[in-house]
Amino acid sequence: MSQETGSCPLNSQQEQEFSNFQALLTSWAGAYPFSMISYVAVRTARGPRLIFGRILLQPSRSEPNAAKLEVRTKHIVAERFMSDMTAADIVQCLEKAKTGIIPAVDGAVSIGLERDGYFSVRFDPFSSRFLPLPEGRRSPCLQLHGISIWTLLSNSFGSRPFEQLDWELKAADKPFENLDGLLAHFDLPTLSQIGDSTMFEIVASPPGWIGNGSTIENGKATIECFLAAALDKEKIKLGYESFPKDSGERSSINGSMLEWRREGDIEIGTYRTQVGETPELQMFLSYEEFCLHQLRVCDPQKHLTSRYAIHQVFDKDMIFLEDMLTNPKSFSRPKSNKAKEFAKAFEGAVSTLYYLLGFFVANYGRIPKLQQGPDIIVISPTGNIGVIECTVGLLNENDKIDKLVQRTAIIKEKLISAGYGDLQVQPAIVTWLSRDEVAANLKIAGEHGIAVICNEEIKKLLSQVCLPPNPENIFQGLEGMVPGVNEQPSL
Repeated sequence: MSQETGSCPLNSQQEQEFSNFQALLTSWAGAYPFSMISYVAVRTARGPRLIFGRILLQPSRSEPNAAKLEVRTKHIVAERFMSDMTAADIVQCLEKAKTGIIPAVDGAVSIGLERDGYFSVRFDPFSSRFLPLPEGRRSPCLQLHGISIWTLLSNSFGSRPFEQLDWELKAADKPFENLDGLLAHFDLPTLSQIGDSTMFEIVASPPGWIGNGSTIENGKATIECFLAAALDKEKIKLGYESFPKDSGERSSINGSMLEWRREGDIEIGTYRTQVGETPELQMFLSYEEFCLHQLRVCDPQKHLTSRYAIHQVFDKDMIFLEDMLTNPKSFSRPKSNKAKEFAKAFEGAVSTLYYLLGFFVANYGRIPKLQQGPDIIVISPTGNIGVIECTVGLLNENDKIDKLVQRTAIIKEKLISAGYGDLQVQPAIVTWLSRDEVAANLKIAGEHGIAVICNEEIKKLLSQVCLPPNPENIFQGLEGMVPGVNEQPSL
């Protein structure tokens, strides 16, 4: 029997996780006048129970997807809406969260996270792994885990609960193909990302950040900083590191040196300084010694690599390349074989990415008579070799992993017979999906020593394109992306 929401007191470790999150929010008191509440829940005899819910604390109401959404079926209730918040509301929200409740969903009904003697609580001071934010921003998060999704659904749907629910969603007034489609509609993670357990998270958007409009032009840097109006501008610190590193400098300034203006709920500070011939700055924004955001600011007329400079002629700011690497489906043509179009676009983009990072690249997968070989071979300046397969699906789709293992073995044998046995050869598989989405195949990839490069790692590689090339360091970092080598992949 599942116990009622709130029936199990938290232990000391769980209380500490709440205390750590609340201490951080207290130091940012008043920074969050709004919240975005999103949830998908299943109706039960005791009231609605969460499959996944989120409260996203926000410093302003300028949210592109702020329109209210609602879906209701016989067994499902789902909503997304903006809500005003005060500092007292946030404290009350945390107290209710201790009992697994997402508060005041419609002004009357609170929706609970069902648990069965098990209630996991985790505070992550860095970010929610489910909430995509611009690169470099921190979004501290408190996550609560309840009973398994299968158990929750089976109590309402009986046997084969996921199939039963999917068919119910297909018949809804606002139909969805399946539960993943419904979750995505509310900007919530898919089932493969969520994992086994029901979940509720409270996420604090960064109360300050560096604006993307920051730039260097004619030897002068103009940096814009955005800060929740309730926070103390004197507690802001803007640090920087100039590139190239060997001739650069590091320093910081406080908020009093910025020119401030207010727009709605946000204070915008501008800092201007001469940087001479410096082509790039790495900026860091902190509040009371807590770093909120880091951002690279470049002079668009200067580039640290000739490859990057040439690429900018055809793809300014790498918008096209980034889209191909993170959303290859956008490049299919009408009436074409979509799967092949996705694969070709993605494979070509991966080749271009490694070229821009300083590797010598051969894209065998695009040559019809050579397609029995690996998709891509990349070679570092010292001769180390990456054998790369690309996929727009799961890692082992069409036996990708088995083929990669076989092709890598053949290449190693040939190199040894040719007198190049001292060279390192690293197999890798690249997918535009997230690491959570391909979790089912990570173990087998790790068993064969295959580096797995997912959406998260692609974004990190993209951020290095405009830097002085260091392909040897990137190649050595592939070992850290072999599942099981490190918990967190590094580049």
